[in-house]
Amino acid sequence: MTTQKPAPVLLKEPLTITLDKTFLDSLNAYRQAVHAEQWPPLGQSGNQPSEFREEQRVAALRAAVELADLVSEWANSQHP
Repeated sequence: MTTQKPAPVLLKEPLTITLDKTFLDSLNAYRQAVHAEQWPPLGQSGNQPSEFREEQRVAALRAAVELADLVSEWANSQHP
């Protein structure tokens, strides 16, 4: 049986974060996917543009969740 952890402390002050390589990789993945979702490669036909947009939307969501997790972990380490 796993013991439930308490909810994280609510943050009440601004955070200042220095983006290391891990943060930058996640942020760049998000930014690239959001851009690519809006601009599918030229020359695609049929369902290709919509499939490409969906793949990029999923990639952006995945990167956003990863970035949010990193920020949350960092905040928890600063405010245990």
